[in-house]
Amino acid sequence: MVMPTMRDAAEHRRRTVYTLALITSVICIVGFGLDMAALSLRPTISSIEWRMGFMQQLGERCIILLFGGTLLCYGLQTMSTGLKRIAWVVCGLGVLLSLSGFFYLHDSVRFRALAIENLTTQRQNFEQQIQQFSPESTTSPELVVDSAQKEKALKLLRERTQTLKSRTSVRIQKTVTRTFCSLLLTGIGLVTLGQMILRPKRFLRLFNHHETVL
Repeated sequence: MVMPTMRDAAEHRRRTVYTLALITSVICIVGFGLDMAALSLRPTISSIEWRMGFMQQLGERCIILLFGGTLLCYGLQTMSTGLKRIAWVVCGLGVLLSLSGFFYLHDSVRFRALAIENLTTQRQNFEQQIQQFSPESTTSPELVVDSAQKEKALKLLRERTQTLKSRTSVRIQKTVTRTFCSLLLTGIGLVTLGQMILRPKRFLRLFNHHETVL
């Protein structure tokens, strides 16, 4: 009488864990999908600024998709047919995320060039205003501006612009690196997860070989 009761309790706990995993996975995946849908409202695909912003937001949230996919696959262990279908979807999403990371990396080169070009254009506009400035055009007769002061102002403007270019370049590089790594690693994680489900024996042999070597 004791053994069946213990087996029933263990089976009940196992089903409870699978159910909780499914519920949590659905919440994560649906929340991720709604979040991305909200960010993609009125998309301007032709705008590199919009693409960069969207991919950055995707990179910051894609770990939720990996977490949700892992829980979903765990919760569907008792459904072999449905689990394999989910595994193929997970693999496809992983490939898409990985490829999107490389497209994002390609866009980042152009985005950085545009940011530097905009700073250069602004500096040139300010330089032109400084060179064209004359005290006669002001309402303050006490204001005297000679060529030395103009040259000093131009030099200061160039130095600050160069500093701003360096900071902008470093900031873009850090953001791009973080987002690219997040997209690529999450994509690889999803592909690995799908392959573990589709080819479990292969991964078991791999782990057993690793344990033997250790």
